[in-house]
Amino acid sequence: MLFGRTGSSLSRILLVGLAWSVQLASSGLAVAAEKTVRVFILAGQSNMEGAGQIRINPKKENKGAGSLEFLVRSPRTAKRLAHTVDKDGGWVVRDDVWIWYLGRHGGLTAGYGARKTTIGPEFQFGHAVGLGRGTTGTATPRPIS
Repeated sequence: MLFGRTGSSLSRILLVGLAWSVQLASSGLAVAAEKTVRVFILAGQSNMEGAGQIRINPKKENKGAGSLEFLVRSPRTAKRLAHTVDKDGGWVVRDDVWIWYLGRHGGLTAGYGARKTTIGPEFQFGHAVGLGRGTTGTATPRPIS
């Protein structure tokens, strides 16, 4: 094993990403000059896999406090996470931020952590990039540069 269990997964992801990039570049697909595609690779070991729970689990010792669902409902944090919930109370699926993780891919939404029931750093990072948030956390009218 080249990098151990986690490193092996990471190396596969990076190799697939590299192969995909080379194939895309060599396929002759032209992207208009005004259409820039930004690619961010979030890489790491187990701390990047995403173990943040989405659903409140009342059987947990903390009664689900700290889960995404809890934070979205909490008066202390709901405003900061309002952009993650649609008008019907479901998770927003962004069409301007695309994610690929271990064969799962699509518009950014909750469920791209290590399991479909978890989130990781990709969740808020993707929302911040999609919203064009600056360092102050306020939405700006332009994409992140």
